[in-house]
Amino acid sequence: MSEDSRMIDFFDSDAANQADRIYRTSVDKCASERQDMFLSNRTTDHATYILTKMFEHAESDVRLWTNGMARQKEGKQLYGNADLIHAAVSFVNKPNKRLSIIVNGPIDVDAGQSVYDHPFLGVLLEHRDAATKVRVVHVHDPNEDGHTLSVRGFAVMDESGYRAETDDGSRAVVNFGDHKVAKSLVATFDTVMSHAE
Repeated sequence: MSEDSRMIDFFDSDAANQADRIYRTSVDKCASERQDMFLSNRTTDHATYILTKMFEHAESDVRLWTNGMARQKEGKQLYGNADLIHAAVSFVNKPNKRLSIIVNGPIDVDAGQSVYDHPFLGVLLEHRDAATKVRVVHVHDPNEDGHTLSVRGFAVMDESGYRAETDDGSRAVVNFGDHKVAKSLVATFDTVMSHAE
């Protein structure tokens, strides 16, 4: 590798770090002010950061619909991320907070382990006895006509903010102040949850 190409890599890395800081600052501002502004999410790191912010800023409810509970995605920590786990546990430990999770796919645990061994779900399920603060439903089975539920993953904070994956799953759309779409996602989530429990 020539010295010129190393300099370009250094500058690209620096620009990427700066872009990441700007993105996270935008997410922080939108989440804390519940701004009706669209943000794009293309990376696992950003997905984890957005979910962490949802737990930090939710006033009462977080609903999480996931098509699998992967500990890692693309080599990055997802539901095994320590910051996300800490934010979720802090959330459910506060009074009048509820977390509901629909897992519509596989739960990433090693052979011979149970859901209680999953780094995210295992810690949260310890809190199930706290007045139904944490509800988890696994709907991996096909519905009556033999089809699995074909809803892309999403998370909803109260009835105001959401992160929803696009149809092709390559990215997600995030908005912390779009009440109309958030309420629609809550209605979908609650309907499936009520039939699955």
